[in-house]
Amino acid sequence: MLVPRPVLLVVCGVLGALMVLDYYIKNAGLQALSSELQAWVLVIAGFAMVVASLNLMKVQLKRVAQRRKEWEYSLVTVVFCVAMAGVGVLIGKTSTQYKFLFNDIMAPIGSTLFACMIFFVTSASYRAFRVRNFQAFVLLASGAFVLLGGAPAGAVIWDKLPAIRDWFMDIPTVAGNRAIILSSAVGTVAFGLKVLLGIEKGQLGGGE
Repeated sequence: MLVPRPVLLVVCGVLGALMVLDYYIKNAGLQALSSELQAWVLVIAGFAMVVASLNLMKVQLKRVAQRRKEWEYSLVTVVFCVAMAGVGVLIGKTSTQYKFLFNDIMAPIGSTLFACMIFFVTSASYRAFRVRNFQAFVLLASGAFVLLGGAPAGAVIWDKLPAIRDWFMDIPTVAGNRAIILSSAVGTVAFGLKVLLGIEKGQLGGGE
């Protein structure tokens, strides 16, 4: 490593502390420094995207050259990466060719992948809804009320089902979402403090 790890930890902690202070303290100099740092982040992120793209091409071309298993998919990846990048840079994102590649090829492929996910979701739902204990029974019952209450046939079966579905969506679901958001926020703050204090070193690489 060209730069000693302690130096990287100090730089990471100081810059992170500056960004946090800028949020809570309104100071012109601090805001200017924060804006400059954010601009640097955008530049570094752009270079990181270029490096990642080149690494992707390198890995996929190696698979094609060595004729590894399912190398045809790697060839398709390389061809479309070059085509999208070439058309976007040379002709422009507003060109007819770029719109054709994006709207008529990429968008349908993305929709197809999402459509294929329904089979995995169905399989996962079947395994999750198997009643093996009380928690699974609660999951099955709540899922049935929500599904039937949202379907047109639900009101025909029992006129109270839509109201029960609304209750599930407005109270238990919202409460669960808020609990998840709060716990995620606490975890994010804890992780940020570990990074600022130099306890977490994973962002520096090196397997630690």
